[in-house]
Amino acid sequence: MVDVSDALTHDHGLTCVLVDDHPAVLDAVSRFLESNGVAVVAALSNGTAAVDEIQRLRPAVAVVDLHLPDIDGIELARRVIEKSGRDTAILLYTGYGDVARLTDAVDAGISGFLVKDAPLSELIQAIRMVSGGAPYIDPTLATPLLSGMGSKPAGLTGDERTLMRMLADGLTTEDIALALSASRTTAQARIADVMRKLNADTRAQAVGVAIREGWIV
Repeated sequence: MVDVSDALTHDHGLTCVLVDDHPAVLDAVSRFLESNGVAVVAALSNGTAAVDEIQRLRPAVAVVDLHLPDIDGIELARRVIEKSGRDTAILLYTGYGDVARLTDAVDAGISGFLVKDAPLSELIQAIRMVSGGAPYIDPTLATPLLSGMGSKPAGLTGDERTLMRMLADGLTTEDIALALSASRTTAQARIADVMRKLNADTRAQAVGVAIREGWIV
């Protein structure tokens, strides 16, 4: 784990706070992230303490277990966003692929949701995506989200669905602009328009709504 004073100067690039109540997970994941260029500036097992540390350190990403001994990861995300805005992307990292909890997490403003069954390399990808402003939702949860939905309701145009699929795939604004043969400003405006249509505050929330409503698969 890097020294806090170093982290605050951002000399180590991509910074992360790790929150999990299992010491073995904290140790193993911290080592893996450090070896892959992610500076773990704090590793904690207590959600309330983590809120304060995230507010103080302002890391690029907080990787947070859903189940913690005091507050859960969703409540942690709410408190962080309330205190610090969205400077830190919150990535829930959990052993439970619970679709109902995923919906709650998206509504709370999290940037990503990854199940611990996924390879650690997937965690690195998720961290990099959410740190760059792209949403990340574990692909194994897409099918359960859509189960029992019947026909897809109308709501998004074909172009808007295509745009949401790009966001779900983790494309950046620049990637989307290139795919649309448009300027970055135009791509940003189209993304903002769809987010407003879905009443979503973040791209992750927009993707979650679009998946839940059956507008994208």
